[in-house]
Amino acid sequence: MSEIVADTAQIPELEDQLDALDRHGFLLVRDALPEDVVLAWRECLVRKYERREWDISNEVGNVAFDHLLEQEPDIARPMVGHPSVAPYLQAMLGRQCQLRSFRAHINPGAYTQEWHKDFGYYWDAPDEARHA
Repeated sequence: MSEIVADTAQIPELEDQLDALDRHGFLLVRDALPEDVVLAWRECLVRKYERREWDISNEVGNVAFDHLLEQEPDIARPMVGHPSVAPYLQAMLGRQCQLRSFRAHINPGAYTQEWHKDFGYYWDAPDEARHA
C-alpha cells in the first residue's frame, strides 16, 4: 500500500496541511465525523432513495440530493462548521464563507462516470489566489 501523503495526523501545522491539499488535491482527516453521524446520514439517504426523493438521477449512475440543508436540518445543522473541517474551510474560503447548500451523492447501481473536472478555474488560478 502506498504512503498517505496528505494525512492531517502526520502534518501538524495548518498551513502545511493546506499546502498538502494544494499538492495532492485531498486531505485525510481521520475520524472527522463520529460513527453515529455517519450512520444517521446513511439511513437518511437510503430512506430518501427508497422513496425516490432525489433531485438528480443521471445516466452515469449518480443519484444526488440537493436540498438536505432545508430538508434534514436536525442532522445537517451539526455538520455546519464542524470542528473537524472548520479550520480548513475558514483558511481556504475566508471568514465570510456562507453555506447555502448541502448536497449528497449515492451510486446505488453501476457508476460509469469517468474522471472529469467540474471546476477548472480553481487549479488555473495563480498560487497567490489560494488560501483566502
